[in-house]
Amino acid sequence: MIEQQQFLGFDCIVMTEAISNSKAILCPERGGILIQLTLEGEDVFYFQEDSFHDVTKNIRGGNPILFPTCGPLPNDEYIMDGKTYSIKQHYRRE
Repeated sequence: MIEQQQFLGFDCIVMTEAISNSKAILCPERGGILIQLTLEGEDVFYFQEDSFHDVTKNIRGGNPILFPTCGPLPNDEYIMDGKTYSIKQHYRRE
């Protein structure tokens, strides 16, 4: 199941899978960070709520979703199927 929920005061996307007792919480408002990942009832990584709440601080823990790229591309371009596309490292939708 995928639904939108408030988590620590932010709109988040919560994805659950009941059969395996798994859950993922993604927070687009804080940079697209995965703030919780539970697989088969076990938490997978560390997350510090204090740093998440303070938007002036870097978040400790969690896992950023590095999409569409995790670093700069040469000339801000990539090639797919023989066609060249342009994209900046930190793309922002207006």
